[in-house]
Amino acid sequence: MDKIDRMIRTLRIVSENPNAIDGIYDYCDRWCQRCPMTARCLLYAQEQADDAGRAPGPRDMEKEAYWKQARDEHAAAMSTVNRDGKYSHLATLTPEEEKEVEERERRRDKSVEDSGCTRLSMQYDQRVSNWFEANAQRFKDKRAELESAICRRIEGRDPHGEFDDLRDAVEVIRWDQFEIDVKLVRAVGGREDEDEEEFADYPELQSDGDGSAKVALLSIDRSLAAWVRMRRHFPEAEASILDLLVLLDRLRKKVELEFPKARAFQRVGFDYLPEPENDRKTTK
Repeated sequence: MDKIDRMIRTLRIVSENPNAIDGIYDYCDRWCQRCPMTARCLLYAQEQADDAGRAPGPRDMEKEAYWKQARDEHAAAMSTVNRDGKYSHLATLTPEEEKEVEERERRRDKSVEDSGCTRLSMQYDQRVSNWFEANAQRFKDKRAELESAICRRIEGRDPHGEFDDLRDAVEVIRWDQFEIDVKLVRAVGGREDEDEEEFADYPELQSDGDGSAKVALLSIDRSLAAWVRMRRHFPEAEASILDLLVLLDRLRKKVELEFPKARAFQRVGFDYLPEPENDRKTTK
């Protein structure tokens, strides 16, 4: 089965899901293992339908298999474009259009580079990695402590519960440290592609930048709570954890200042459910 046939088969599979919500994956944190909406997500279904099992996720981007699949799927898409002449104009740009695209990309890169949000998010990302590296021994000591508590069966203590809570906090922090930066880069850079006049004419439209910023804010909120839990597990590391909490809170306030409408952004599937197709037809 070639790549085009596989893509067609996958699209057929996901199109048969009557409960799927179009666009639900646009403003999610890509943490499918913890998402309650996977049964209604076309992207998740498409990944599950891959011949080799679940398609590579965002944490696999450094693996050669990810990029091989990306190259194969790009080649398949271009093959379709070249085979069907009515789409051929999408594969070519005039010199003027290419120059416009390059200029827009430069503006986008400059916006991301100059943004206080992205600077703080990158700083947070690096400091989280540094913190876990510097405190590796503390985790080993905590493991030994919990194993000892399990063996001794200390009354009034729940080492299994402590372990589960610590593991959950670590997973949240490590997932979000990358996700926050990714979403803020998209939020800041994406504003270069938005048409201010269109928003003026249609005030009901929502900004993609606000949607991405909201996902980042939700990850920040979740990480703040996770660091508070980490502080309870490692009271001896309180000073360094408080430093990270302060930095993360600064980032939260900066994002809210730069994207004042982000919190109010309504994400389909998560903040509201779309009106069923049959209901829309009967109300017209």
